[in-house]
Amino acid sequence: RTHPLPVRMPKYVELALQPTTSRTFPLTFVDDEWNGTVSDAFAKITVSSRGAVDRKPPGPLEEPGIKRVLKGGCHTSFDCPEALADRIGPVFRRVVVASVRAEGGRKGVMKGDVVTHLNGEDFTGTAAELNAAIQAQVDREGEGG
Repeated sequence: RTHPLPVRMPKYVELALQPTTSRTFPLTFVDDEWNGTVSDAFAKITVSSRGAVDRKPPGPLEEPGIKRVLKGGCHTSFDCPEALADRIGPVFRRVVVASVRAEGGRKGVMKGDVVTHLNGEDFTGTAAELNAAIQAQVDREGEGG
């Protein structure tokens, strides 16, 4: 395979608005941290029933050809130490889907999916902040409708 694709391609879903405390709310979320590397960005994420996040890095990143591409313009170990060759961004928090029920599953959401946007806007908060933002939207819709 000359150009391997990520485990899952980016996507979006629209879910019916309902309180996050509802027994039928289709998703639960857990906090995670991206370490800023290509291998972590393409890793397969699994979430245990207790909310522990585990990553399985993709195998092809260990191949010499892939490592040369990741190093880009680095010609010596002084320019680009081996440990940093895989790094493409800073370490930052992210939220992943911990469990999926009903409508979430029908729409294609999977455990381990990373939440990047909410209502079309970048989302960079915690799982608690995501739940609060969804609940605030429910409250606003309830007042107006």
